[in-house]
Amino acid sequence: MNPVDSIKATSVWVVDDDVSIAWVLEKALSKNGYRVSVFRSVKPLLQALKSDRPDVVISDVQMPGVDGLKLLELLTENLPMIPVIIMTAYSDFETTIASYQKGAFEYLSKPFDIHQVLELVERAAKEKKISTSGNESATAELYDSNSRAGFWQKEFEQRANSLLSSQKTDVARTLYREIDRILILSALEHTGGHKQKAAVALGWGRNTLTRKMQDLGM
Repeated sequence: MNPVDSIKATSVWVVDDDVSIAWVLEKALSKNGYRVSVFRSVKPLLQALKSDRPDVVISDVQMPGVDGLKLLELLTENLPMIPVIIMTAYSDFETTIASYQKGAFEYLSKPFDIHQVLELVERAAKEKKISTSGNESATAELYDSNSRAGFWQKEFEQRANSLLSSQKTDVARTLYREIDRILILSALEHTGGHKQKAAVALGWGRNTLTRKMQDLGM
């Protein structure tokens, strides 16, 4: 469905200190019927929230001062009905995991296809509308194979292909180490840093957790 026909009133806030990226997003979104506000950093966006509310936020991760993940955390805690699309040029599993743990709607790697951005914004705006109207059955339709589950598979495949293209000879070990790091960080966060409880949650022994953390330099 064309965004111009379906969500003309949708307000999208873009926060990115990269002027060229912000300009491209503003032009593309405006052309497709969205009301766009651009911020160069998180602080003025937080100020704007005192008097207005966006339907969708698109935020970069790496920015001076408050970064995109902190903004995501603040919005998730205080305005959970606003979907946040996180974008970064530094695509890695840990950032992806952190984004979803903090409540991101989706994760967008730079450079991106503008059509992909428009699709994500349209989906996010629909979810925002559904969540505020309480239509649970329609919400379920948004979580199909092309949504988060499909995205995770695609992200993993892209990471594997990137490693294989670099002609590394230990791709499997590299991926296993990255996954172990993510699991350990998530378990420690979930248990408040308690290693014994984290080990139990992961189905490991305390010695296994300690050994893996040492091996990973954690």
